[in-house]
Amino acid sequence: MTTRPHINAERPLHAHLQVFDLNHIAAQTWAEAAGAAGHNAITLRKATNLRVVLMTMHAGSQLHDHDTFAPITLQV
Repeated sequence: MTTRPHINAERPLHAHLQVFDLNHIAAQTWAEAAGAAGHNAITLRKATNLRVVLMTMHAGSQLHDHDTFAPITLQV
């Protein structure tokens, strides 16, 4: 079960400037990734031409192929 805030004034996706505590968010999504899939994600920024998504994955979990028509960012 998730305890993170839903998209609203507390967690906007479109603000001009956004600051994130990635350690806190990663720890939270990591704890939630204990399900059968072994991974979890949260959208941090949603713009017309780019979305920033933080994903956490447990060892051995897999992502299925998927297509996107917009730029992506990846940090490992």
